[in-house]
Amino acid sequence: MDEKKWLRIALWALFGALAGWAAFRFLLPIAPPFVIGLAVAALCDPAVRFFRGRTGLPRWACAGLSVGLFYVLLGGALFLLLRRAGIELVGLCRQIPAILSSLAGPAARLHEALLRLASRAPDGLGTALRSYVERLFSGSAGWVDTLNTKVFSAATDFL
Repeated sequence: MDEKKWLRIALWALFGALAGWAAFRFLLPIAPPFVIGLAVAALCDPAVRFFRGRTGLPRWACAGLSVGLFYVLLGGALFLLLRRAGIELVGLCRQIPAILSSLAGPAARLHEALLRLASRAPDGLGTALRSYVERLFSGSAGWVDTLNTKVFSAATDFL
C-alpha cells in the first residue's frame, strides 16, 4: 500500500510538472496582454469607484472614462519622456565631434605605445604586429573617423 501511495504522489508530481511546462510553453507567449489588462483594471478600479460615487453614471461608463483617462495620461507621460530623450540625443550628437577630437591625443599615445610594444617582440612576430598596428591606425584619423561615422549614422538612423 505504501508503494502505491508513493507511486500516486510521483505521478501527480509528474503531471504537475508537465502542466507547468505546458503552461509556460504555450500560455506564456499569449499572457502579456491579459496581464497588462488585469493590471490596468486594478489600477483604474479606485477611479471607477470615485467617478461612480460622484457622478452617478453606470459602472461601464465610469470604467471607460477612467481607463481612457489612464491611457491619455500614460501617452502624455511617454510623449514627454521621449521628447526629453530626443532633446538629450540631439545634445549628445552636437557634442560628439568635440569628444572624438579629444581622443586624437590619447589615440596617438596608444599608437606609439603599441609600436614600442611591437618592436620588443621577436623578429617575425614583431614585424607582423607592427604592420597590424600601422594598419589599425592608418588613414587621416584612423579608427576615430570610423567611430565618428558610425556614431553619426546610428544617431541619424534613430532620429
